[in-house]
Amino acid sequence: MYTKVQLPYEYNALEPILSRKAVKEHYDFHYSNYTKGLNEAYLKNNIQLKLINILHNINDYPKEFRENGGGYINHSIFFQCLKPISYENPIPDSLKKIMRNDFGSVDEFMNYFIGMGKKVFGSGWVWWCIAPNGRTIIATTKNQDTPYSENLYPIFGIDVWEHSYYLDYLGDRLKYLNEIFKIVNWDYVISRIKIKMNSYV
Repeated sequence: MYTKVQLPYEYNALEPILSRKAVKEHYDFHYSNYTKGLNEAYLKNNIQLKLINILHNINDYPKEFRENGGGYINHSIFFQCLKPISYENPIPDSLKKIMRNDFGSVDEFMNYFIGMGKKVFGSGWVWWCIAPNGRTIIATTKNQDTPYSENLYPIFGIDVWEHSYYLDYLGDRLKYLNEIFKIVNWDYVISRIKIKMNSYV
């Protein structure tokens, strides 16, 4: 059975960027529903395969794995990508180097990521991913689709469904995307890169 990742901060720890009410509803209601739906899908279909393997070949499995499995893994990453606000939260040099190599500059990376997130039509996600060639790219997914299904490895993702920002930003997704960079857990992003690099060995 899959369980939610433990929220690594209190509900109110991301204020004023994300309110206690928004974090609690997102984590306790939306994330919980995807987790519950995923476990029900496993029981209903009597499948033993790990979720990541299913996501890599998502078209071969019932749609509830796309919806709930994707929702589960996306949110599991998202909540760990955030941390309590710190006005001394510089992007680590190792990540700046990757941004410069793959996007030209840190500013170009930020502008591209935020621009891609703003342009997602309807509900979905914006991701920073490692591509099969080892370079990083910005990608978007609709609804609860995941980068894994596109043979991409997500290292950082932001939820742009309305439930992630509407309580705090109403319809202003652009403001939400700009503000959320103040609470990014860059150490977690680095840890995901290390996991992926070690998998090559």
